Amino acid sequence: MQDRFKSLDLNLLRVFEALIQEENVTRAAQRLHLTQPAVSNALARLRSSFDDVLFEKTRGGMAATATARELWAVVEPVSYTHLRAYETRHDLVC
Repeated sequence: MQDRFKSLDLNLLRVFEALIQEENVTRAAQRLHLTQPAVSNALARLRSSFDDVLFEKTRGGMAATATARELWAVVEPVSYTHLRAYETRHDLVC
């Protein structure tokens, strides 16, 4: 999996984070202040990069595949949300 990060557009990881947390393309788009087609396009690029569908449709939205969960385990510790929380905590301490 590590080799796939070498040429990955890191902006796609913000989209991935929103998708895995929202489990819905439309809500992820709203959260990121993007259009639904832009998030769908980013998801297509992620799918191509990781050679996996990453999310499967469900009645309520979508569910992460095993590959997506494995990717999240790698990405989550350095995700945008965690970095923002760290910055906020650091600002409060200083």
